[in-house]
Amino acid sequence: MQTDREFLYGTNITVDDDWRPNSTTVPTQDGHFTPWFFIRAILGPSVLLVTLIGNLLVIYVFATTRKLRTYTNYYLVGLAVADLVSGGITPALENVSWMLEMWPFGEAVCTINVYINHLFIHATFLMTLTICVDRYRALTRPLRHLREKTIKHALWMISFSYVIPFVIWTPLVIILPYSGVTERVLPPECNGSYGHHFPLLVFAIAVMSWIPMLATITLYIFVFRAVLRGSRNEDRKTRDLCRVSMNTVEGRALREARQIKNDSSWENEDRSNEDQEAAQSSTDDPRQKQITTKIPTMLSTLMCGIENRGYQSNEQENGTELREVIQTIDREVINPDQPAYKSHRRSFGRRLASLRATRTLTYILVVMVVSALPWSIIAFLAVVSPHSTPEVDIFRTMSWLVHLSSAANPFCYAASNPRFKRAFLHVLCCGRRGR
Repeated sequence: MQTDREFLYGTNITVDDDWRPNSTTVPTQDGHFTPWFFIRAILGPSVLLVTLIGNLLVIYVFATTRKLRTYTNYYLVGLAVADLVSGGITPALENVSWMLEMWPFGEAVCTINVYINHLFIHATFLMTLTICVDRYRALTRPLRHLREKTIKHALWMISFSYVIPFVIWTPLVIILPYSGVTERVLPPECNGSYGHHFPLLVFAIAVMSWIPMLATITLYIFVFRAVLRGSRNEDRKTRDLCRVSMNTVEGRALREARQIKNDSSWENEDRSNEDQEAAQSSTDDPRQKQITTKIPTMLSTLMCGIENRGYQSNEQENGTELREVIQTIDREVINPDQPAYKSHRRSFGRRLASLRATRTLTYILVVMVVSALPWSIIAFLAVVSPHSTPEVDIFRTMSWLVHLSSAANPFCYAASNPRFKRAFLHVLCCGRRGR
């Protein structure tokens, strides 16, 4: 008994019970078109166009917008290149093959298309894993990550996401069939010859999706826990900093206000003898009392920013000096030129960039899991129990669904990074780009 199954992104194989399958991609004889055919015929070109435009736009704005050429965005461009090829170029030939139910382009084009498709789809999984590794290191080893946060290091990490697929799929798709180890697949069929051999098929499914996806999900759990732990620590530091700052302001205000009161007392003592009686009687005047009560008035102004209307009549006497004290304290506590303030701004900027990168990773990971998990489960079931897998059209649709992540990722960049969003809108609206 034989059943048609499509295993790895366009690989149709006929599996018998002893796992010695024969490829089949022959046209149907009755010319019947299933609903899955019409769904893909409509959605296929649309998704293909969105993928091409979206990922080309990512690469273009990165190359032309200086502010986008950051360490983190190099990883996103590396992923965009893989998405552009795997989701915007190779699926075009697969759509034609599926509609014709045969491969019309010859053996050489088939081999190249299968090889490039596998290489860049695998690269999308590994690029997501690489981004997750970078986020994990940034959150758990921030000092070391900061030292290594260079463009050279980013390119070095990205290269692994392309070298590993090259090492894996070059033998499986090109060397083994053309050296006679596995049988060559000839038109009108087009698929990877490794799918005809059970051990190679299991290996291909594992390294293509399951291993990178499980590793990324596991590592992301640690990233998420590190983000929560860092948020709690940051809130605690902020509260401590505010407490210290307010204590500093209050202490300085008390000292300065006491000095003003003492200065006023010395002036009263230096008055002439004939004015002493008038000076003595003036102590009962509300204006003199205001010198003593000016301390809580000034503190309330500093702490709450509320003007005390009950002491406006004394502004000409001591209000000018107190305002100068307040302004001096404000300049010393919140001074953009102070090293502490600059350090705080740099720390805040790094934290904001880290949160944006983590949010981008979250969107990318969710899209990857949603698009790739259905195919991964069905492919695993096809290996374990070939007779329990769904129909071929459903399997083809699940394999096509994997490419949707390539179309969705540019939207993830725009949703998580305002700079990408502004750059996209400037280009799409034919506006001027911020450089």
